[in-house]
Amino acid sequence: MEGYDYSWGRPGARALADAGAGFVVRYLTFPGDNGKGLTAPELSELRSAGLDVAVVYQNGKSQALGGHDAGVRDAGLAEAALRDLGMQDWPVYFAVDFDASAAQLDVVEDYLRGVASVIDIARTGVYGGYNTINRCYQHGTAKWFWQTYAWSA
Repeated sequence: MEGYDYSWGRPGARALADAGAGFVVRYLTFPGDNGKGLTAPELSELRSAGLDVAVVYQNGKSQALGGHDAGVRDAGLAEAALRDLGMQDWPVYFAVDFDASAAQLDVVEDYLRGVASVIDIARTGVYGGYNTINRCYQHGTAKWFWQTYAWSA
């Protein structure tokens, strides 16, 4: 199934469906997101067009390097956004939007442990390159995985 990930630009649900999309991945809001996040009217429009929706939380490219405390903070913000959208209990992908080194992966996993302490491991997802996805899968620090092609060798 083909899908699209987009942020500030809004192509519209009908245009996405007409282009063959079956799903979209949209960003959750956070204070100061400048309009990047999914809104309730947009969610309704996407669902009305028959599109599935997944959500990602990202506030900068390297927030996962903040470790456990950053994961707790980000998961709390993601939960608030989900509540506002009526999407309680949905899984969330947390973005690791860089090619994490082996040394950084320990911190990334600690970040995801912080996330899971708030939303539970069953709802914790990770977006990143092959090394990040593989490591988190092997160590069980996430249950949902979205791998980028860009830096996955």
